[in-house]
Amino acid sequence: MKVCFLGLGSMGSGVCRNLLNKGYALQVWNRSPEKAAKVAGWGAEAFATPQEAARGAGVVMSCLSSVAALKAVAGGEDGVFSCMGEGMAFYDMGTWDIESVLALEAEAERHGVRYVYMPMGKGPEAAEAGESPLFFGGSKDVYERDKGFLSDIGEAFYLGDVKAACAFKLVTNLIGLSNNVILTEGVFLAKRMGLSEEAFLNGAKSTGAWSYQMRNSGHKVFAEAFLPMRGTLDNAWKDMKFGVEMAEKAGVSCPAFAMLRDRYKAASEAGYGEEDYISVYRLLMDAENDGATAAEPCN
Repeated sequence: MKVCFLGLGSMGSGVCRNLLNKGYALQVWNRSPEKAAKVAGWGAEAFATPQEAARGAGVVMSCLSSVAALKAVAGGEDGVFSCMGEGMAFYDMGTWDIESVLALEAEAERHGVRYVYMPMGKGPEAAEAGESPLFFGGSKDVYERDKGFLSDIGEAFYLGDVKAACAFKLVTNLIGLSNNVILTEGVFLAKRMGLSEEAFLNGAKSTGAWSYQMRNSGHKVFAEAFLPMRGTLDNAWKDMKFGVEMAEKAGVSCPAFAMLRDRYKAASEAGYGEEDYISVYRLLMDAENDGATAAEPCN
């Protein structure tokens, strides 16, 4: 089966490499041609437009950087939806707000396309290894039909309709990205108290502080290694913003999430948006450099 993939950032390119390794014919497009050329070097066929990439494919997948870009690419009389055959599935793997997901579903249906909202979990390494959790929102018939294909990408969890999958992704991102802010503050404090990376991270495995974030990013925070990226700080700020807005529209008070969202906003406004999302740590460094007093290290 030919697969079209639109959007070749760290997650999208990871999925593409996995699909190529498993023998799929891949047709790709990316707004910046150099990323498409990189994936073409692995064996994919790169196209100049998303519409050209979608033609002749059996399934279309997208992992674009913004919902505005996706709407511009997919919708309208000349968009990707119009290039797809009746009943084909369009898998949207981005992280968006519920209103945009519902609008994309309606636009796809207008063209006879089966829109699936399917964000991924974990990071680029899992995507490349074919081990991503896939949070499927859409028709149960499409889920059953495409189970075999999805199993080559990762483990698919059926969550219900597109709204349910979007809500799930936003809530879990709120929790995970909040944990990231707490991790950065904890490591900052541990370092200022004179604790070594090895002692802190090894000891934390036996405590309630241990988490997915600490396991995957704790060493990077200790090293203050803000590149390369697992995900950009601006993307984290976007996801937190969508999540808090969802809560507000539902009339649900989430004061901790709102406060931690503002930490990402402040870090983005400070110029760290294109760095790894652990760069929220830089706000602590900036405050210290502005005259905050460091704690006295433990003996």
